[in-house]
Amino acid sequence: MATLKALLINGAVKPAGWANPSPSPLDPNYGAGVLNVFNSYKQLAGGKHGYSVAGTVATGSAHPPTGAGASVGILSGWDYNTNNSSSTADGVNHYYFNVTNRVAGARFTATATLAWNRHQNQTAINNLALYLYNTANSNLVAASVSTVDNLQHVWVPQLPAGRYDLQVWKAGGLNTVSTAESYALAFEFFAMPLSITGGGTNVTLAWPVYPDGFEVESTTNLLATGGWKTNYPAPVVNAALDLNQLVLPVTNTAAFFRLIRP
Repeated sequence: MATLKALLINGAVKPAGWANPSPSPLDPNYGAGVLNVFNSYKQLAGGKHGYSVAGTVATGSAHPPTGAGASVGILSGWDYNTNNSSSTADGVNHYYFNVTNRVAGARFTATATLAWNRHQNQTAINNLALYLYNTANSNLVAASVSTVDNLQHVWVPQLPAGRYDLQVWKAGGLNTVSTAESYALAFEFFAMPLSITGGGTNVTLAWPVYPDGFEVESTTNLLATGGWKTNYPAPVVNAALDLNQLVLPVTNTAAFFRLIRP
């Protein structure tokens, strides 16, 4: 149940203006965004991947990346696992990711959702949080630290390529409901490339089928404000290549194209 919740929330597409002012994990108006079952399914199909290393730190202490542990072997997937803390120590499960696609200067979008269930007959909940660190410098990139929700969610657009530590943290101390807590984690790191190839009197724009929710925009002047055109027909899916493809006629006017999530 918690895994399905995490996957559905993590696959949602963020509309324009989406924001989650801390400490809220979600947008007060849009929640996680627009439901996209295809994205959630693809993350489910990415498979279950356990944490790289587990550890503890003294209650309330800093918990930077450990620098040890193998990387998770895929950039889109999920886990269902347990985090343990004690009366004197916080528990930290580290998931290490090598975020790269071998394209110089590529920028990624990172989305991760942590969900866990309330214990039966308990009014309080264990305090879990979600952190994303850059392992190169131990800088904190993003965090979701709500103390009143049994859900945490981070969304980071324009993430540089690199090695990152996604942490599932559990508070220790005297106010825990239980020393062990089961949780579900869904994660996705992606860069969305757009390729353009010519052929005769047409050009073909192509981009991956997954993640979903993108559309093509174009303009004839990058310096002008506004003026981006979006009224293109739906792309054709090339199942063999797992690509969206949009064929457009060549014109004598310069054109610039980009992908957006409206």
